[in-house]
Amino acid sequence: MKRVNILLDETTIINIPFFMKLVKRYIYITVLTPVLAFVIASVLYMGQKIIYTSQINFKLMSEETNSASGAIASLLGEKKAVISPEEVVASVRSIDFIQELSEKIVERDDFTKLDFDNYVSKKHLSNVDIFGPCFDDQKCKILTLRSRLSGLYIVSADRQVDNRFTVVVKTADPYTTKILLNELRNLMQSKRIKEIKRKLIEQYKITKSLIDEKKSGATLVDSSRQLNEVERAKLAMESIVSKLSALSSVYESKKLELSQAEMRMNKTDEIYKQFESSLSVNNFSTKYKELQKSVKDTRSDIADLEVTMKNPSKQDLAVISKLKEELKAKERELLAFQKNRSIASNNGDDKGTSMSPNQARFKYDILKGQVTKLAMDHSKILKEKEIISNKLLDMKLKFEQLRPSNEYLKLLEQKLLQLKLLESTIVSDFVFDKFASPVFNYKRTSLSKVSFFGVFLSIFFLIVAITVSYMLDGRIYDEYELKKKFSDLEVIGKTPDFY
Repeated sequence: MKRVNILLDETTIINIPFFMKLVKRYIYITVLTPVLAFVIASVLYMGQKIIYTSQINFKLMSEETNSASGAIASLLGEKKAVISPEEVVASVRSIDFIQELSEKIVERDDFTKLDFDNYVSKKHLSNVDIFGPCFDDQKCKILTLRSRLSGLYIVSADRQVDNRFTVVVKTADPYTTKILLNELRNLMQSKRIKEIKRKLIEQYKITKSLIDEKKSGATLVDSSRQLNEVERAKLAMESIVSKLSALSSVYESKKLELSQAEMRMNKTDEIYKQFESSLSVNNFSTKYKELQKSVKDTRSDIADLEVTMKNPSKQDLAVISKLKEELKAKERELLAFQKNRSIASNNGDDKGTSMSPNQARFKYDILKGQVTKLAMDHSKILKEKEIISNKLLDMKLKFEQLRPSNEYLKLLEQKLLQLKLLESTIVSDFVFDKFASPVFNYKRTSLSKVSFFGVFLSIFFLIVAITVSYMLDGRIYDEYELKKKFSDLEVIGKTPDFY
């Protein structure tokens, strides 16, 4: 007990100055103990398997605007199925997923080159050791591999970035790490596409069954027939409106022509009555002919005189001049007769063609008959339009009763078309990075940790070894030990130095 008290100190627990004396005293223990501790640590470090790891990140494009299929679904009015981060991790760790992954790996041609040994265990097992008992039984190999795969990869969510995940693969072989990471990525993509497609197919089947159920009803047959009748009635209405528009244009034009013809006819009759009151038709015609003959004779006389008289005298020129004046007077009179004869027909006629009262009345009667016929046709078409309008109104009232079923069927058919389009444009919402990280190796316990452990172990062993050595050593080496061991004795003198 007294030796223990010498090693202890009230302040520092261990009597450090005295312990340093013991370190120098038992120098062989001081040297061998750290060496032994570091040997043990080195053996532990070297006994670990080399772990080869690689990782790849991927993004869950859960929002519709961020993914291709989501954008298409949004455009078509569909909401794309969204998976939560927890479901992503759970789906990759599920037994079904590991089973399918095992099947794909076993089917590879280079399966025998892969190493699925547990990197934590100290003993190394080759493929022959692991799969040897299965021989050529594929199911046995798949089950054996399935029990080992769950410990070779990890899928975790990023704590800083939403909907971002990391796939980490750790194996005892670099080639196996690459292959397993690629298989994981491909299977995750294909499984996600199958899951989305499965949901779309289920929706498609349900929608198709609802459409078939609606189409089998009698109400839908009546509705379809009603729609055809409405379309035919609309086409008939469009034809009638077109005819009515063309007829109205012609009718208004003919009414205008009739009004002008009536005005022309009335004015011609009025002018002819005034002219006939002043001069009978026979006298007018006789005098007009005589005047025409006189003008013709006078022109002939003037021409003869001008030809026969080569050197006319002043008297001859005076005669010719007088004849010309008479000719001008007769021409003016003849022109006045012509104006009086054609004034009735030329008045109000844009083209200036002559027209007798009988001709004006004949033209008026023709236009009047045309306008009357057009008015009757116009009235007939208006009646047809009214009949079809009433028919359309009745069909509209009947159709309103069937509208809910029709709209529901229309929406179902639209949804069916959208589901077909979505099924043909499915893409995975797992978007992996283009490149994975390079394969690097490490050991489960790093060299720095092993070194720290060796230092700690050497100090601990050194303390224990020196303490045990001191406790077993009964010799007294100096005055300090003597005083501590025999504190009740009186000092009567100094002893020589101890060696």
